[in-house]
Amino acid sequence: MTKRLAVLFSLIMLNFTLLKAQNNASTISSSKIIRLNYPESLKDLIKQFKGKIIYIDVMASWCKPCIEEFKYTKELDDFFQEKDIVYIYITIDEKSGIEKAYDVIKENSLNGYFVSYHNPVKKTESSDYVKFIDDLLFVVDDKGNRGFKGIPIYSILDKEGQIVVKDALRPSSKEKLKEQLNKYL
Repeated sequence: MTKRLAVLFSLIMLNFTLLKAQNNASTISSSKIIRLNYPESLKDLIKQFKGKIIYIDVMASWCKPCIEEFKYTKELDDFFQEKDIVYIYITIDEKSGIEKAYDVIKENSLNGYFVSYHNPVKKTESSDYVKFIDDLLFVVDDKGNRGFKGIPIYSILDKEGQIVVKDALRPSSKEKLKEQLNKYL
């Protein structure tokens, strides 16, 4: 009887291990990150999403708080899909780190769109797209000094592509973020 129980237990554990591996594989394969071409302007970036709410996540591969938020982002996948909200990751990694940022997002099985703050081809960047990101990243004090706010930073654009929330809630504020986004649906 003890031998039978040991065999039965082994079979149950094997099935459990296989099931767990299958679930992990389906989670990884269900991730869908679409790379966007570097935009000429903010309008160029968002025109393909006209009529949809856009949630922007300004992040970097080396940013621990950014990566920590990814687990909450994953928990919001169903909400974003159900409400047809576009999720765009914008990395501020230097040009040499763009691929690493893309890999970090893929490794975390995230869904959405990916684009870089830095133009991977041209040496200089000057457009309203860059200005938009700069306005999110930097604060100017009353003496005109610029200071880095820190990341991650999130913003919401309405269905017409207008910035309606410059400093949106983080995914870790899941229920409050849902309420914030629902205002613009």
